[in-house]
Amino acid sequence: MRKLPIVTSGLVVLVALTGCGGTGTSGGTETTQPAATAQMTSQTSPTIESSPTATSDDGANPTEEASPGSTPTEDQESSAPSGDATGDSFATGGSTNSADPEPTSGGALPPDVKGQTLVLADFFNPDSDWTEGRYDVADRGSVSGIAREVSTCGLGDSVPTLELRLANNFDDLKFEVGQNNDSRSSDQTLTVRVEGNNKQLYVQTIPFNEVQDFSVPVADVNALKIQFYLDEQNENCYQGSVQAVIYDVELQ
Repeated sequence: MRKLPIVTSGLVVLVALTGCGGTGTSGGTETTQPAATAQMTSQTSPTIESSPTATSDDGANPTEEASPGSTPTEDQESSAPSGDATGDSFATGGSTNSADPEPTSGGALPPDVKGQTLVLADFFNPDSDWTEGRYDVADRGSVSGIAREVSTCGLGDSVPTLELRLANNFDDLKFEVGQNNDSRSSDQTLTVRVEGNNKQLYVQTIPFNEVQDFSVPVADVNALKIQFYLDEQNENCYQGSVQAVIYDVELQ
């Protein structure tokens, strides 16, 4: 209701100015009328500022309320997890390394190994107690061979054994055996027994500080076993152990 006095005041001023203009010259009327118009415009301007369309009843800006919600930025979109990528990671599964470990034992030996020195990997499923290295045997130093601790007294089911699968491809097997100079006992006699197709082919005893050569016919032999144990004829057989060393193993 405050608008009416402001508008009335403006009209009174306009009438007064119009009356004064009537007594002057036509040039004075032209100069004073625009001034009255400008004055009325400035006095009526509060009407526009107090217009109810400027603000809403609760004081909120209608323009801000009508503005759409914020949209995610490119960084936000890129950080969102991807369903396809997650699915791929579960689909592949397992290790990415496709290389299989090298076998620790050989299968049936091919004929082309004739004349070659056999190594531990050429034997069939040797147990983990067999090792390869260099050993001093009697008067022979730094022999490259295969060794294992032997403490079993007499032939039994669990004596240390090395096996070769020959597939009936060979005629003779040659090798040498002795006791490591660093063996725990020096008063034991090592026994070496060679078995082919579950039949004894050869047996030999080896005292400490001696080396024994073996040459065994193996024609028509597939499974060949070399067994190591202590000579039970020795009165101290159950009280010691030796390290047997086999080397220069060769098939002909």
